Amino acid sequence: MTDMISEALDMLFPRGIYCICCGSILDGSRPYAVCDDCLGKFSWITEDTCSVCGKPLSAMNRKRRICYSCAEREHSFDKGYTCAQYGLYERAIVMDLKYRDKSYLTGSVGRIMADRIEAELGADLPWDAVTWVPVHRKRLAERGYDQAELIATAFMDAMAEKTERTERPGGMPSLEGLLERAQSTRPMKDLGLMERMENVSGAFRVKREENVRGKKILIIDDVYTTGATLDACAIALKAAGARRVEVLTFASGGDYAGTRGEDDPDEGYDRKERR
Repeated sequence: MTDMISEALDMLFPRGIYCICCGSILDGSRPYAVCDDCLGKFSWITEDTCSVCGKPLSAMNRKRRICYSCAEREHSFDKGYTCAQYGLYERAIVMDLKYRDKSYLTGSVGRIMADRIEAELGADLPWDAVTWVPVHRKRLAERGYDQAELIATAFMDAMAEKTERTERPGGMPSLEGLLERAQSTRPMKDLGLMERMENVSGAFRVKREENVRGKKILIIDDVYTTGATLDACAIALKAAGARRVEVLTFASGGDYAGTRGEDDPDEGYDRKERR
């Protein structure tokens, strides 16, 4: 069903012709189907990042190479990567994906994430498998697709294209749905850090342990805020024998002192804000 929807959307709104942010006509040469004006308004991560979660560091933390959040508590995943700080344009794309049925945006998001990983790690990918943070079956039935799964698929497609061009020596990790959401959880937007951790505790389980045991795994999701959801996924994977778990997101919150869930992806969204 998702493939049929994507094909129909491609016919009605061909990718690469219109900017996915403002709708202006493109000449076909713009990366990610984003015009130059909008591309310059994204909060791309170009400076020092946290050595643990990958979010951009504040000036106060650049010397110690760790953000306030990761200094306050340990994470269950081993390392994180992200592409942009969560601002108005990043939030608009995520909200369009999650709540406005614009699944075609996952192609651009996946390519952005692939370019980030190539810039960060070079030619050889270090993982055995790539997976995603799954939505609950009730949410999947309501939405019709899992945005994290579509992003992960687009990411792997973009990496496969890079492999063909560069003859990447390490080969490609497998794309596998290793996790399932065992219980429905409350919306995170009104929860503090401890409440978020309790909310997702035990929420994920591994489908087949033999597909996880001894492997280095990358988890893909749209946004990183406190890391509670990705920690819960990493706990489940490591309990099943995963050797190492890393995470990759499209955007992350900022480096702020305190433990509240700043930059919540569901808070105060208004499409008009970015125009």
